[in-house]
Amino acid sequence: MSERERRNFSPQDKARMLQEHLLEKKPISQFCEENSLYVTVFQRWQQRLFENSASAFIPNEYPEPPVMPPKTLGSGAKPQSETQLNQKTEKSISR
Repeated sequence: MSERERRNFSPQDKARMLQEHLLEKKPISQFCEENSLYVTVFQRWQQRLFENSASAFIPNEYPEPPVMPPKTLGSGAKPQSETQLNQKTEKSISR
C-alpha cells in the first residue's frame, strides 16, 4: 500500500475551497474528488468554520489598519509648499 504525501493547505486555501463548495453547491464527495481531498478532512474544515463564524461579527476583532508615518525628507531638506511645487512644475513644462 502506497502512502500519500501529506499536503499542508494555508488558511486562505481552506477558506477559498470552502467558499467555492458553498457557492457552487456541489456535493462534498464530488468537490473532494476534484481537489484530491478526503471527505473527513473537508468536513473538519467546514465544522471549524461554522464553530468559529460568530467571531466575524464581534466588534473590534479586526486589528486597526497600520498608520503610515509621515514621509521624512533626507538630510535637512525643508518641505515645500504646494505653491512652490506648482511653480517648479510650471517652469519645467514651459522649457
